[in-house]
Amino acid sequence: MAFPTLNAFEESSAISVAMVTELRQKFLEIVSKNPELYYDKDIDKIKSDDWSLKRFLNQNKCNEEKALESIDKAMKWRKSFGVLELSDKDFPKQFFQSAPLFLYGQDLNGSQLLIMRAKVSRKIKSWIPTAQKFFVYLVEKAETMNKGKGATLLLDCKDSGVKNTDIDFMKFSYHVLNDYYPGLVNAGLVYKLPKVMEAVYKAVKSWLNEEQEKYCYLISKKNIHEYVAQNQLPDLLLGLNQEPYRNIPDNSPTAHELAERLGIKVEKADKLVKHLEPFFIE
Repeated sequence: MAFPTLNAFEESSAISVAMVTELRQKFLEIVSKNPELYYDKDIDKIKSDDWSLKRFLNQNKCNEEKALESIDKAMKWRKSFGVLELSDKDFPKQFFQSAPLFLYGQDLNGSQLLIMRAKVSRKIKSWIPTAQKFFVYLVEKAETMNKGKGATLLLDCKDSGVKNTDIDFMKFSYHVLNDYYPGLVNAGLVYKLPKVMEAVYKAVKSWLNEEQEKYCYLISKKNIHEYVAQNQLPDLLLGLNQEPYRNIPDNSPTAHELAERLGIKVEKADKLVKHLEPFFIE
């Protein structure tokens, strides 16, 4: 292991088969009372995949009652949020062009990187639900790609400031990862944190438990390659990987097309495009 991480997948190997079997049985009993509240695909996975249960036992220190409550809450949320219905057509192509959030490469431990660019962030009220769905859409992709082995969240803070701070979105992101995808994130890498953002960073760290906080690293230009190799990073993070990170799906609508579909005012679509355009070609 190149640097210490929180690896719930490996830790969960110590959880007994009997405990997993009992949790599965109790959860399926709950599901049977109101099956319409859950995805059939999720329930099928629960029936066959032990990690789907172990991650909640691990999160709750093998307290079966709390694990049962947590997994029930998570599976209901997935259905109500529409996680499995999300697709490229639900997001404006400008999101993909500006690359505020994307999956790219692996860290030195072989964990999938989920890269967030703070300077692209800007709170535009009409677009908050779409931004939240975009985050969940990519987290779900990371979940599918890593097959339980974890991902590393790399927050690129260079050139960001207070105007890029959206505490509500940060709280939403934290709760999604912590409550609904426990064990997905192995580590957090915070790159080039500006001094003006230190108070925000401390506030966010206060949400983490003691174990999670240990695996949150402040990194810089000098040591980023101690965490991620150059050939696994895009050029905007001093990398040599030439794979594109602005991948625009063919069926992705423009901001104005999506705004019309969602009932968002034209001027709000204009505002989004105006904000994101500078990041299309940087």
